[in-house]
Amino acid sequence: METAATKSRTIELLEGFSKPTAIDRENGVVKGVRILGLVSQNGREYLREAASGARDLYEGSKVRINHAKGSESRDYRDQFGHLRNVIVEADGGLRGDLHFNPKHALAEQFCWDAEHSPG
Repeated sequence: METAATKSRTIELLEGFSKPTAIDRENGVVKGVRILGLVSQNGREYLREAASGARDLYEGSKVRINHAKGSESRDYRDQFGHLRNVIVEADGGLRGDLHFNPKHALAEQFCWDAEHSPG
């Protein structure tokens, strides 16, 4: 049974994006972002079945800037976009399209980073 807590824990697995396949700045879409790999930056390994089972949890999920501080609720300004077209890749990881507000205060910086320093 999916709960808000389950979805929240799953989303925390997001480590960073690898180089996307295309960036549409005008419409606010970054296609082909790496959402989840099977090995995290801190060395944790995830089961292929767990990653593929999480695909539906990521589809439509909100993408936020930064982490919440302690027990604070999230600020509206932290919301950056959401994920669509999430697929399971051959290596078991997840990839999809990030739809974001091109007028967000960090949109231009994000696009530059996605193009030049995607990690």
